[in-house]
Amino acid sequence: MLALMTMSALAALLFVYFFMPALWLTLTAGDESLDAHEAGLALVASRNPFRESGPPANMAKLILLRHKANPD
Repeated sequence: MLALMTMSALAALLFVYFFMPALWLTLTAGDESLDAHEAGLALVASRNPFRESGPPANMAKLILLRHKANPD
């Protein structure tokens, strides 16, 4: 029974590959439109920001760092 299902699935894929190339390209190109940003993988860097070494570059960063260090 498993062999029959495997052969019929393979035959269906071969039929689509040979007789409907536009549908085959649509099925195989489905993962190319999903890049790292759309998948949410690029958000990992923004959730875990790295800590800068050295003094803050401007007054706004200094105020933000002090606010983080001493939350009310």
